[in-house]
Amino acid sequence: MSQSRFLHKEYSQKIRKAANNAAINVAIADLVAARNVRRADGGKRLIRSSQPYKHVITSLQSVGVDITYDALVKRVSRAVLEEDTPRVEPEIRLSMSEESLVSSLSSLSDESLTSKAEDITETALHEDQSELKSSAGGRPKGSTKAKKKQDLADESNCIDAIVSEYSRHYIASKSVGEKVEYGYLKRLIDEKKKEFGIHCNISSRIIHNRTHIIHNRTHRALPTPRSTTYHMGSHHGAKSPLEEVESALVHICIQMGKIRQPLSCTEAITLMNDMIENTNTKQKLIEFQQCRKLGTDDFVKGRVTTGWWRGFLRRHEDKLVTKRGEKFALNRSDWTTLPNIKQMYEVIYDEMVDANVAVSLDSPVFTDIDGKPEDHETKRFGLAQHIKITKPEWILFADESGFNTSQKKDGHVGGQKFVVQRGTAPQIMSSTTDHKFTMLPFTSASGEAVCCVIIFQGKGGVPATWRTGVDHSVTPILAVDGEFHLELNFGEGKYYPGGPTCKYNGKFVDSLVFTSESGGITAEILVEILTYFDSIDLFPRVPGGPIPFLIVDGHQTRLDPIFVEYINDSNHTWKVCLGVPYATSLWQVGDASEQNGMVKSEWYREKKQLLSWKYLNNLPRAIRPDDVMPLMNKIFYKSYDNVANNKKAVAVRGWYPPNMALLEHPSLIAEKNANPPTQLGSSPPFPDINVEAGLAGSVLDIILRERSKSDGAKKAAEKRKLTSDSIAENILKSQRLTSGVMTKNAIHSLSDPNFLEPFRQRRIETQKKIEEKKSKRKALHGKLARAVQALREKWGHEKTHCFEQCDKNECGAYLQYKKQQKDKAMPKDLIARRGRCVEWITRPSPTASPNQSDEEDTALEGEVEECVDEDDNENESD
Repeated sequence: MSQSRFLHKEYSQKIRKAANNAAINVAIADLVAARNVRRADGGKRLIRSSQPYKHVITSLQSVGVDITYDALVKRVSRAVLEEDTPRVEPEIRLSMSEESLVSSLSSLSDESLTSKAEDITETALHEDQSELKSSAGGRPKGSTKAKKKQDLADESNCIDAIVSEYSRHYIASKSVGEKVEYGYLKRLIDEKKKEFGIHCNISSRIIHNRTHIIHNRTHRALPTPRSTTYHMGSHHGAKSPLEEVESALVHICIQMGKIRQPLSCTEAITLMNDMIENTNTKQKLIEFQQCRKLGTDDFVKGRVTTGWWRGFLRRHEDKLVTKRGEKFALNRSDWTTLPNIKQMYEVIYDEMVDANVAVSLDSPVFTDIDGKPEDHETKRFGLAQHIKITKPEWILFADESGFNTSQKKDGHVGGQKFVVQRGTAPQIMSSTTDHKFTMLPFTSASGEAVCCVIIFQGKGGVPATWRTGVDHSVTPILAVDGEFHLELNFGEGKYYPGGPTCKYNGKFVDSLVFTSESGGITAEILVEILTYFDSIDLFPRVPGGPIPFLIVDGHQTRLDPIFVEYINDSNHTWKVCLGVPYATSLWQVGDASEQNGMVKSEWYREKKQLLSWKYLNNLPRAIRPDDVMPLMNKIFYKSYDNVANNKKAVAVRGWYPPNMALLEHPSLIAEKNANPPTQLGSSPPFPDINVEAGLAGSVLDIILRERSKSDGAKKAAEKRKLTSDSIAENILKSQRLTSGVMTKNAIHSLSDPNFLEPFRQRRIETQKKIEEKKSKRKALHGKLARAVQALREKWGHEKTHCFEQCDKNECGAYLQYKKQQKDKAMPKDLIARRGRCVEWITRPSPTASPNQSDEEDTALEGEVEECVDEDDNENESD
């Protein structure tokens, strides 16, 4: 530091300020000490008008320190508060390894202490990271205010109990001419604090003051206050006339939210006014408002307004909160229920045991999130487990995710912001080439990536450059003669890199690429994927050994006959289970933020970087299908080959460990508590409210309807599950077989005999109907062909007579014969029919109808064409 800095004016001010603060701190300490002495002697606290404050201010001014009276009082009060608040030091526990490290430090010299401490820090940091749990600790979100309110209530009740007990003991001692024995109050405070489970500091002087209040009010024949404790949240004034109705409104708001029809703020105010309409509560509210002269001349007495609403939210902030709504599909609300999720777990867990990837336990056990046995209640994760998974690497999860090379609808990546001139908007260069495709990643319960499947939108086969991809950032390898060497440019990190390759169960699993017209999954593609897994012996089958287990959603392709028959073939059996429909956001591993959320963010980021790179290198500024594979190589492993994140996603969804974790999900717990059983004699008296008309009546009707609907659905579900015969009948009679029909009948496995038998019977009946339909169309086609032939035999070829003498039926038969798809309805009058017949003369003969065989179609087509050719030859000869 230079010497000139010590002579600077700012440094002098810094010294003066420090001296002033030191003098003020000394004065504050003296005032706090004086206050403690007076309280110890039984005197009153220092008040603002007392002489010590004036003397201190005068003394400070004499040495050039200025402080106002109010500022000094505030700082003394703050110091007193800090002194009264007990300070709890955190308990520090050392592990055995850390104790040994500490003991070894005591023998080190000063020179070696620094290097040894660095080594210890790195070791401890590595151990902490390896032992870090994936589940976040702390109190559940939203419960802090409720906890504070409960703590205040417990403190209030504790002080009331102490005051009541001490008052009785004080009066009893005084009646016999004695004093309260020394130490009784301290023992009473400690006893009550332990009874109520509170840890705050309760001063004996507070108890004396509260006891004095009760004695004075008793002596003056005044009612004893409801609470002797004064703190935030206690009530000191008159009782609100809406207190009981507010409690009912709170329960109604909560219940409407649970049935996914929450009230808006305006509706809640209207509901309160309707609930008190034509009741004694409204009259009490009018008297309350008149007595306190609330509102202006235009104010309507007996009604609540936005001012009441703000106070209502403050009073019940531990139970209610206002926030923006989010859309929730009707189908999802019907299916995302606690019984459906529980049924899914029970059925799929049983199928795991049947597939020999899990074993049943003699007694249930609890584990932590990593699957390690855990008896401590606070460390348990999920519910008790009745099975133990022995082959997690044989349990697979798959979920489709849609992608597009276009950047028009890409979201922001991590809230990224850009710097631009004030008043302008950051406009980012983006590609608008629209190529849709689907990625179907396979991951396992062990947390490993199994395979990456890409399905492009297109017809025909997959173009070679789409399958291999083209990495324009890699310089292609040329042969000695300077020509492009094809073979040397294939492989990871080369010009044609191909897709992500996974190593699983000791086998290298290539990425699979397909095309479909929609760009989505088909049953044929599903069969090809499983066929590839079986061809490389990814899951070697042995008699009595495990069967590969696949958990997917209820997409209609899973119920296609070719897929169902493939997985149930004894030569390559698979166990495929479907989860609850419309609840995939809860149970499906692929929907986890660790997988789908991360891969979408990385996809947006890599597309942006690729487009910028192409712009700098003067390449076409577009993202094409041949760019997909290089991009996938960058994002797939980050999202789907992260073992720790995948294990967490599997665990929190209750698959491994098999702990039915979703049954503790907040949304399902709320549903479970939405209709609690009523206990006779335990319900509070019903408040005086209007339930007949207005919004109050409508809201209660909605709640009762949902309650009835829920009870009816449970009874119907139980009735459907009585016997296997009823299950088969339900599947056979269903108009369309879906995963919802299966879930309603407690079926989640595509290998369940209760499903397979009626499924195959439905297929036979469907095929029979198709054959009957073909036969009818064949007969109709033959009938029309004969009618046209008779028409030509009677009147000649239509080009000569132009239907001028044909009647209505003859024209109708000709129109039916020439009709094509998307034609308008046949005209009803004769003239219009003749006109359309003339228009359709140039149409080609109809194609073969769906007959029993191709030979019959060809014969019939030839017969009609031969008839037409003969007529044409006759017309030409004429």
